Amino acid sequence: MDIILFWFLFAIAVGIWANNRGRNGFAWFLLAAIISPILAAVFLAASSNLKEAEARSAERPSPATHVVCPDCAEFVRKEARVCKHCGCRLTPVAQAAPETVGNTGLTPRQITGIILALLLAYAVYESAQI
Repeated sequence: MDIILFWFLFAIAVGIWANNRGRNGFAWFLLAAIISPILAAVFLAASSNLKEAEARSAERPSPATHVVCPDCAEFVRKEARVCKHCGCRLTPVAQAAPETVGNTGLTPRQITGIILALLLAYAVYESAQI
């Protein structure tokens, strides 16, 4: 009975840790409860921290958030009407439609990892039945 309690508590801890790293905490809790909290924690530790990546990308200009000033070639926010560096008047750019409409946000590598985790969980379940 104690093992089940610790298993459940560690699965909750993995879910909280995943949520703090910008991941889906409930999904990681389920993964930890199904396969193993230790194995899920190893997977989570190996994955990138999405909150840090989001903070870094917010600081760095990208084509999605900035345009290049035609006079001084500095990055300026798309919403700006005047360049903050040189004072050049900027013409508004029409917004393009998103390239992918029904995107789930999962990369092929993440989908492969989920499939492998499910196969591993099934193999553990079947070996326990024997």
